[in-house]
Amino acid sequence: KSRRALQSMIERMSMSKLHFAAVEEIHLANHEVDDMALASLATMLPSLRTLTLFGASISQKGLELVFSECRNISRVFLFCCAVDPMGVLSAGVARLESLEKVFIVDTHPGKQQSYDVRPPSGVSVEVLEKHGLSACSECGCWFPLGSSAKTCLVHPGTYKGYGASCSSYDCCSSAEPGYPSSPGCVWETHKAATSADNYIDRPLRRLGGRLPLIEFYDVPFPNVKPLLWGKGFWLRDPRDTRFADFN
Repeated sequence: KSRRALQSMIERMSMSKLHFAAVEEIHLANHEVDDMALASLATMLPSLRTLTLFGASISQKGLELVFSECRNISRVFLFCCAVDPMGVLSAGVARLESLEKVFIVDTHPGKQQSYDVRPPSGVSVEVLEKHGLSACSECGCWFPLGSSAKTCLVHPGTYKGYGASCSSYDCCSSAEPGYPSSPGCVWETHKAATSADNYIDRPLRRLGGRLPLIEFYDVPFPNVKPLLWGKGFWLRDPRDTRFADFN
């Protein structure tokens, strides 16, 4: 059902392609995206800069198509997608001229019918360097080797208090890893991990063992608040039951 709903939406969009030529960010929420859907969207979004996918049934080939069509992509966020991290590299993500960062996180079944987040496997710092990328030990993102751009979203303060319900960061009062939250409140320069670092360990601990509020993963706290309480929101497909805990 989710796949049919997305296909219907894409068909309607294709009737007015010019309306989407200037779109820079797309978030398909929990619609079930496959390679065909991704390819169709890519032809309509030449100005795309941020790609966020959740639970997408995509392969390396699908990413190759979108990266070749949308050369302005600078940020890629993949949550629980079928493509493996090496497939993302092989698809040419590092060759995107405007690339700023890539974040990949997966899940595996946890206790009490919930899910636990886990890092991308099989991609070491050395492998990333061969593709011209580094891994950030602060946020866990991949970023261009040697980049000094401030695209690392972090909390510079200390998380303290008395338990999860009454703890927060002293830099911005974010109750992360409470809900809702974002990974940080300020933009800093990435800190390249060394071969001895588990570059994904720190960001995973900060997430508290669960997926973040994905729509706002790249939004600094407290800017999340007006977005949450405003009238705008991203479209989710209520009929999709693949990730019931996150709907």
